[in-house]
Amino acid sequence: LAKAGIFQVSFGGGEPTLRKDLFKLAKYVKDSGMNLAMTTNGTKLHKLNPKLLKKYFKQINVSWHQNPEVVESALSFLSKHNIPRGINYCFSRPMAKDNAIVKRLANTYKSEILYLVYKPVIKDMKNQIPGPDVYKIAKEAANEDLKIAVDGPCINKCMALSKFVDV
Repeated sequence: LAKAGIFQVSFGGGEPTLRKDLFKLAKYVKDSGMNLAMTTNGTKLHKLNPKLLKKYFKQINVSWHQNPEVVESALSFLSKHNIPRGINYCFSRPMAKDNAIVKRLANTYKSEILYLVYKPVIKDMKNQIPGPDVYKIAKEAANEDLKIAVDGPCINKCMALSKFVDV
């Protein structure tokens, strides 16, 4: 991947913190010259070595699954150990009502919010919010001085395999 010009690798779900070889894989990515991030549900973070997390991961994002206690505990752990952090927020119709909570957590724990367009499964189009609308919500949050990122569908462009890869 590094030879192909990929500069960012991200470990994601399943749940990467369950892997016994997580730090071995992380070391390999770093030794290959690529940046490494991770998305986790946050439930097992406190069981991992914070020094190794900080050493290998440029940022760790916690997925928003409508469980504020778990997300807050994970962000608190990451903040305590000065590990760059964020919240992956899949912005669907059912999740949109949580925007104020997600923004409060991001503000409290100095965390980035990654607004993600919901990609419907099993023809669940009724719960999708169009990318431009998600982008508008993300831009409003950025105007509140929150650190914001958006995924490709927000801007109608997919960056996969040209700049980064999810594993």
